[in-house]
Amino acid sequence: MNQRPVGSGVTVAQLRSNIVRIAIQELRRWNPGGRRRVETEPAMGPILRDYWLTGAGVSFSLSQLADPVFQGRTPWSGAFICWVMRQAGAGSSFTYNPLHTIYVAAAKRNRLTNAANPFYAYRPNEVVPEPGDMICFPRGNSGVTYDNVSNQFSHTDIVVAKRPGQLTLVGGNVWNSVATKTLQIGPDGRVLDPSVYAIIKLVGGSAVGPMPSPSVGSAPRGSETGSVEARSLYLPISIGAMNNNGKAAPAMTGVYVPRAFRPRQPWTVLLYLHGHKGNNYQRSIRDIWNPQQGRKAMLREAVERSGRNIVMIAPTLGNRSQAGWLTQAGGLDRFLREVLPQISSRLRLPQSPSLNQIVLACHSGGGSPMLSLAHGSSASTRLIRECWGFDSMYNQGSDRSWGVWADRNPGSRLFVYYLAGTQTAALSESLSRLRKRNVQVIRSGAGGHDFVPVHHLPERLAALG
Repeated sequence: MNQRPVGSGVTVAQLRSNIVRIAIQELRRWNPGGRRRVETEPAMGPILRDYWLTGAGVSFSLSQLADPVFQGRTPWSGAFICWVMRQAGAGSSFTYNPLHTIYVAAAKRNRLTNAANPFYAYRPNEVVPEPGDMICFPRGNSGVTYDNVSNQFSHTDIVVAKRPGQLTLVGGNVWNSVATKTLQIGPDGRVLDPSVYAIIKLVGGSAVGPMPSPSVGSAPRGSETGSVEARSLYLPISIGAMNNNGKAAPAMTGVYVPRAFRPRQPWTVLLYLHGHKGNNYQRSIRDIWNPQQGRKAMLREAVERSGRNIVMIAPTLGNRSQAGWLTQAGGLDRFLREVLPQISSRLRLPQSPSLNQIVLACHSGGGSPMLSLAHGSSASTRLIRECWGFDSMYNQGSDRSWGVWADRNPGSRLFVYYLAGTQTAALSESLSRLRKRNVQVIRSGAGGHDFVPVHHLPERLAALG
């Protein structure tokens, strides 16, 4: 599989070999005859300038690069990694950015979405690193972890050799030079150092695209908005939700059917409950998940990219997440009886589907109706296997109530994401202290409240059983 030719004419096996060869080549260039050269030496200026310009698309003068003060506040380790990847033939598959966490986060997205890309990021305990892979460390007190990686400071080294109990790494801006260090591994080949937060592996058979022009960072690929919209259904189903101005919320339930959906198999339903909107908000779910709202709204795109056999259903709630009769006794059963036959009809299926499992997901104020549904008395409540709360722990007592649910439903799981220092933090951390085996509370690294769902939805979909 690793020998398959790819877009740039470089196989993944060749890319791995090239990365090791070039990293060692640079190590020798900075350490001729065993003498270590450092970043401020005049002879190294043109080399550093090439790392920055060719690798990361950033131009610095030779006088800047010779200045110890400039060097002290401008680490070049990320530019070094980018340069090595370009020289090795990584092409458009690598996200070129001098901030390490940008390309680590991109590799994590590749892994979570099963992207056709050779760079996948894993937690350190999940994989065994090999030469050509990359080891990712935090820098200073950045607090970066695999779960929150976004735009924090960190450092990455390249694995160039492996022997029993030890990896040899090469990195840039190590002791003001290109240098090696060793990393201990266990008998199973896994990294022992607890400070490592991620490992980027090269996975076989993935495409390596053509070489892009140098630029700082790579913009995310645009979503296929037209295609996503074409696979969306809008059903005239009202749950009787009222806005707080006394007007009824629009009678619309949105349904997204991804390409991977296999309707003749038992269905997994992702029931999504949106958060609060403005006091005068009168629009429907069609507006809420419209990509014109920006990245925060791209929920259907995450479902599509996951490749999972799942159908997403999102009722229009009130402007403060009022759920009408949906959360009343028997409400979930009633809702599914109305929605599922209409989906089957639109898909021209001969009969209504059988349900395999239900996943509840919510954002912000949608946490209250999600909790009510999880504790509900509907017959379909027993099919709820997972609940995903995206910055939604606002209501007093919800920590204890979720703890009760966890005890009553040991075969189901709850995942709660929250932002530190916000209104949801106290109850989220209180829930964590209850130490329920089927509850995980995760501090989010999303760039704000509105981005928590789209930031974490891919990882939840990827891990869904």
